[in-house]
Amino acid sequence: KETKALIEVLTDQHISTDVCNVILMSIDDNDNAMVEPDELVEFIGGGLHLIFDNKRKQRYIARSPAHKIIVDFFAAVYLRIKYGRHNKASRK
Repeated sequence: KETKALIEVLTDQHISTDVCNVILMSIDDNDNAMVEPDELVEFIGGGLHLIFDNKRKQRYIARSPAHKIIVDFFAAVYLRIKYGRHNKASRK
């Protein structure tokens, strides 16, 4: 529930529980049903590189709706890192 809410707030998109589960499973490299700090760091680091590689990003987005949301999430995380915490009006 918390991850779903976080993704929805950062991307301004409603996502299903199934999509959220796909995202969480893609982070969990060792399949222990837990997102460990090193897995999260690797996932976000890879995602931040992905958003700047347009060809790779387009291929990734084409995989599924969940993959597009992941890219939107990374873009939102990047903006938060670069510009700090802003309200919706100042991001547009």
